[in-house]
Amino acid sequence: MRYVAAALVLLLLPAAAQACMSDRNEAPLFVCETGAAGKYIEICAVEAEPGQSWRDIQYRFGNEEKNELVYPADAAEGAKKLFFSHVRGARSYTVNVRFRNAGYTYRVYSVARWEGDEAPAEAMDGEAGVEVKDKKGKGVALIECAERPTIFPEYLRRALACDKDNPHGAKGCAEVPPRER
Repeated sequence: MRYVAAALVLLLLPAAAQACMSDRNEAPLFVCETGAAGKYIEICAVEAEPGQSWRDIQYRFGNEEKNELVYPADAAEGAKKLFFSHVRGARSYTVNVRFRNAGYTYRVYSVARWEGDEAPAEAMDGEAGVEVKDKKGKGVALIECAERPTIFPEYLRRALACDKDNPHGAKGCAEVPPRER
């Protein structure tokens, strides 16, 4: 559990939050700026019970003026249509949020990497972004974050449906992530 708490703190440090709508009391559960002309990848939600539950959850991609993709259209369905999983490697921690839209599979991901046996107390290396695959599983887009994301893995875990299609099944959604070698 200690490594998850450390990873959580480390993943929260860098990114500037963007367009989750304050007039709707939305907060970012994941947000990063991409390298593509001020565009953002976001998962926004309204906190129903502080630190415990969320509602009206949506994935968004776009810039401050316009969203190019919002999923699901009805934010009230987000908790059922966005799927969470996570896994701990020997020197990494990966969070995935998956959904399907119009025949494509989207995977929002964040990977934190470190040297040594335990996650460090300072910032980590890693990558994050969104990948898109067609119905045959062929990659059609990979949009990477230009910065470490602001991400709240435990909030995502509590807010979203479990992605039982991950390699670890329901264990991939447990409070303590499964370990890979």
